[in-house]
Amino acid sequence: MGDLQCAATFLVLPPAPRVSMEQLRIARVACLYAEPGVDAKALADALGVTERDLELGAAGVPSGFAGDLSGSAGDLPGSASDQPRPADKEPGPADDQPRPADLTSPAALTAAFTDLADEFRGETVAVVVSEATYARLTGEVLATSAPAAVVEIDADSRRWRPYE
Repeated sequence: MGDLQCAATFLVLPPAPRVSMEQLRIARVACLYAEPGVDAKALADALGVTERDLELGAAGVPSGFAGDLSGSAGDLPGSASDQPRPADKEPGPADDQPRPADLTSPAALTAAFTDLADEFRGETVAVVVSEATYARLTGEVLATSAPAAVVEIDADSRRWRPYE
C-alpha cells in the first residue's frame, strides 16, 4: 500500500481523558496536538510525546458548516454539495459585518486534521480539545458519548467513529 493510501489516525480526547493511559500507550501515539487554550502538557509528558498547538481555521471552513463528516474527500466543506440552499440563507448581522467562523466546529477540526494527515500517514496522533468542543463533536458527529473519537484520514476519505 502506498503512503497516500495509509491513513493518518487522530484520537480526539477531552482534557480529562476517559481512556486509560495503558490504552493510549497501546495506540502508540506519535504526537499530541491541543486545541488553543487547552493545556495538555501533562498528558504529552506522560505519553513521552511532543505537544503542539492545533491550528484551526487555516483551511477557510465556512461558518456553521456541520454537514456529514463521514463522506469522501469530495464531500469536504466548500464542495457543491454543501453550498447553501436558498432557504438556508439567513440574513447577515444587523451591521452587515461577517460573522466569525466557528473554529472549533467538527468541520474546522476535520479541516485541521486533513492538513496534518500527510505528515502523519500510518501513525496515530492524540488531539485534546475542550470539554465543550468534545461534547459538540460527540453529539453532532458520533451521536454518542464515546470516551474518545477516532478520525481516520487517507487520500480518498475520512471516517469518524467512536473509540473502542
